Amino acid sequence: MTLTAIQRHVAPDKEGIERLRIEPKFSSFDMEDAASLAALALLNATRILLVLVPEIAQANGFAALQRRYASLYRQGLRSLRKAEQKANTGTA
Repeated sequence: MTLTAIQRHVAPDKEGIERLRIEPKFSSFDMEDAASLAALALLNATRILLVLVPEIAQANGFAALQRRYASLYRQGLRSLRKAEQKANTGTA
C-alpha cells in the first residue's frame, strides 16, 4: 500500500467535498508502474535471500540482472510518461 494508491481513492466532488472512490480508474502508466515496483521488490528480496543463504550465494549474475532491470524500469517509465502525455494532448 502506497500513499499514491490511497490518494486514488479520495477525490473532491463538484461541491468540493472529499469523497471515497471504491473503484478508482487506473491508467496504463499506473498499472505498469505498480507491476514494475512489485518486480523490483521481488528482485531485492531475492538478492537478500542470496546473501543470507550461503548455498545459493554463488549466483554471481544476479546482481547484474538486478542492475539491468532497474535500468529497463527507468526507460519504461519514461516511455509510458511520453505515451500518456501524447494521449492526453491528443497528438499522435
